[in-house]
Amino acid sequence: MSDYDAIIAGASFAGLTVADNIDGDILLVDRKEIGTKQTSACATFTSVLEEVGCKNSILQEFDTLVLHIPEERNVELVEPISTFDYEKYCKTIAGRLKAKILISPVNGVSGQTVLTESGNFNSECIIDCTGWRAVLGSSLGKGYVSRDKLVFGIESEVNYADDKLHFFIDPEIIPCGAAWIFPVGSKSRIGLASYAGKTEILQQLTQFLKGMSLDPEDVHGGYIPLGLREPVMGNVFMVGDSAGHATPTVGEGIRPTVYFSKECARIVQNIIDGDKTLKYGLGEYRKIVDRKKRGYSMLMNMQGRLMNDHVPETIKKAACSRIFSKLFQRMYIGI
Repeated sequence: MSDYDAIIAGASFAGLTVADNIDGDILLVDRKEIGTKQTSACATFTSVLEEVGCKNSILQEFDTLVLHIPEERNVELVEPISTFDYEKYCKTIAGRLKAKILISPVNGVSGQTVLTESGNFNSECIIDCTGWRAVLGSSLGKGYVSRDKLVFGIESEVNYADDKLHFFIDPEIIPCGAAWIFPVGSKSRIGLASYAGKTEILQQLTQFLKGMSLDPEDVHGGYIPLGLREPVMGNVFMVGDSAGHATPTVGEGIRPTVYFSKECARIVQNIIDGDKTLKYGLGEYRKIVDRKKRGYSMLMNMQGRLMNDHVPETIKKAACSRIFSKLFQRMYIGI
């Protein structure tokens, strides 16, 4: 049994960002090779990719979003958004890490011990970045992952080029859900999500693609938690999809995940350096997440209004108006 300054379970957006911002004897554990098994649509603000040093992963940049609710309106983005290469993003960060990387399934946590199929490891600072399953958090509380608070999405990368992002709120495409077209050069990632958590949505995706004379290829996807979860379970920091950090309405989780991951890493570093106790650090992290609750609630309310089968005309006009769209984007960026 080995002791570490910090143990991070999960090596995608959250786990990599936390590990990249901590100095010490760090163990990063994931059940799969880093950069494999993409589930995200991989689009976020260009500034985020620059912030984490992954500008080299950018595939295409956009300054306009076409919003279909279902009428088509162009929305000017207050900041450019880029689609990017998941493998290159992950391997860029992993390549500069000083942490020990262990490829092994994680089974849970007991006290200060993380249980894996390759042995058990001790640390005062434990961070759960295992995604929607929240493996460590769930081992401490059976009701931590609520199945009725999960969005399910799938997408396919197909031969379809475009110079704009597209986002659809249209019950004829998928009831209580959304669809998107995220171009990546000569191809596009085209997908849809059910906010009701329905998993049998391949038929809707196939129909959506057929409307563009396309067929699905290499479909991937998965669950996204709908709404914030408890940011701390026992003595474990919960970060990223483990903590429900993806924002409602737009479902983008990379930007908030990077923010919370850096805040968590800063606190953990203080604990490692002896400047803060674990108890104080856990409380500080909880306060940081709690300060964002109001913004998440507002976006959840907006999502509820947009996901009705018959979206009121006033809401459609407001969502597409230049002033509202800029205010909405500023609020979203501020979360």
